[in-house]
Amino acid sequence: MDWESVQAESGGTWLFVTLTYREDRGPDRCKRDLDVLARRRARRWGYARWLWKMEFQRRGVPHFHFIGWVPKDGAAALAAYRWWLWDSWREIAGEGVRQPVDVNYARARDMVRYFVAHASTGRKASQHVVPVSWHESTGRWWGVRGLPITWRERPLSRRQFFRVRRTLIQARRASSRHRIKCPSSMAGCWVLGQRAGSLEEAIVRLLGEGG
Repeated sequence: MDWESVQAESGGTWLFVTLTYREDRGPDRCKRDLDVLARRRARRWGYARWLWKMEFQRRGVPHFHFIGWVPKDGAAALAAYRWWLWDSWREIAGEGVRQPVDVNYARARDMVRYFVAHASTGRKASQHVVPVSWHESTGRWWGVRGLPITWRERPLSRRQFFRVRRTLIQARRASSRHRIKCPSSMAGCWVLGQRAGSLEEAIVRLLGEGG
């Protein structure tokens, strides 16, 4: 997912947003609320571009985090976004809103830290405990709307697999304060980087050196 290309093409910046409830409205209502908000954003700015993630508080009430694109930067624009989101979410979620929204500008490394580091180290494990009432219909925990995603697949030999995985592990360790533990078996590894292309190019060069 190339964040920089989106910003270079459309301008603007990214917001990190938290949407909360006072009480559990159930999976169908909560997912509907998120979809309604996305359609409101699309009507206001032409489209909704965001990456969202669902979590649960210890008391079993869900909340959403998302990183979304907005067309303007600056203090005045941020204040306007906060007011619009607060007003829209209150109308959509109803009186059950607890702390309507938390809105701040996001940087690429902040996105990586939240969506990857916290989940991989288990520091937010309690927020992934599903309430009993949700067990049969939790649905997706995250999703993407309006953001371009590119997948490239390439078959690897056993030797190539371990060479590529070694490179990915080194990249993860270089960008994390924590030691990354990976199994010794034929298990994969993933990395989320701030800039698209640089790590991919390194892997392509690696595979071109005789495999």
